[in-house]
Amino acid sequence: MNEPEERVSATFRTPGGRLATFTVRLRPETTDVNTVHACLVDDEYGLAGLELSGWALDIGAHIGSVAVALALDNPDLRVLAVEPIPVNADLIRENAEINDVADRIVVVDGAADGPGVVSVQITWNWRPGTEVGGLQLHGHRFIGNVGFSESDHSLPHDEIVCPAYSLGTLLEMTGADRFSFVKIDCEGCEARFLNDPDVYRVDLISGEWHPPHATPETLHAMLDKTHSLEIWGPGEPIERGHGRGFRAVRK
Repeated sequence: MNEPEERVSATFRTPGGRLATFTVRLRPETTDVNTVHACLVDDEYGLAGLELSGWALDIGAHIGSVAVALALDNPDLRVLAVEPIPVNADLIRENAEINDVADRIVVVDGAADGPGVVSVQITWNWRPGTEVGGLQLHGHRFIGNVGFSESDHSLPHDEIVCPAYSLGTLLEMTGADRFSFVKIDCEGCEARFLNDPDVYRVDLISGEWHPPHATPETLHAMLDKTHSLEIWGPGEPIERGHGRGFRAVRK
C-alpha cells in the first residue's frame, strides 16, 4: 500500500534517565509515538534500575525503543533486536544510529518461535478502520500478527513469510552462554518461544502474555522449574498498568 508517510523526530528519557531520540512515523492508526512512550516513560517492561552486561534480547522490537534504551542505560550490554516487519527493522537500525548505539544493537530480521520452527507467516498493515480478530486497530497496523488466527485474510493487508529463530538459535548467534535479560512482546509467540530447553539460560524475562496462545497456566508450566514468576492482568490477583504482563527471575 503506497501511502504518504510523515516522519518526525521525538526525544524521550530512558528509564535510566538518558536522552534518546527516535524517528517515528505519523500515519493513521500507527503506534510509534505511543509505543516509545509506553516503553520509556511508562517503563512497561521494568527496565529502570537494571544493571546489565553481556547480551540482552528484544523480541518484537518494533522500532527499537527497548533495544535503544537498554543499550543507552547499560554501556556494557549488547542487544539482539528481533523484528519481522521490514519497515520496522529499518527504523530500528536508523534509531540505533541516531543514538550512537548501532555498534551494540544487532537487528535480526525475522520472528521468534519454538525449537524446530524455520519460518513464520506475519501479517500487518491492516487498512485503517479494519477490525482484526474483534479488535479495532487503534494503532496496531505495524504490530505483527495482531488477531492473526481470527482475522479475515481477504481484507487488505500486508504479509510476509520470514525466518523463525528459537531461543537456542539466538543464543548461538551471540556466542554467549546466557541472556542477562529478555523482553518479549510478540502477540502470542511467547507460548512457543519460552517452551525451550534453553530457557534456564535467561536471567530475567519481562513481557506480555496473549491468550489463547499463552495463559498463566502455560507460563507456569514452562517456567516454574527454572524461574520465579510474577503474572498480572485480567483475572489475576495483581493488576498493573494495561493488559497482561509477567516477569520471570531465574532461580
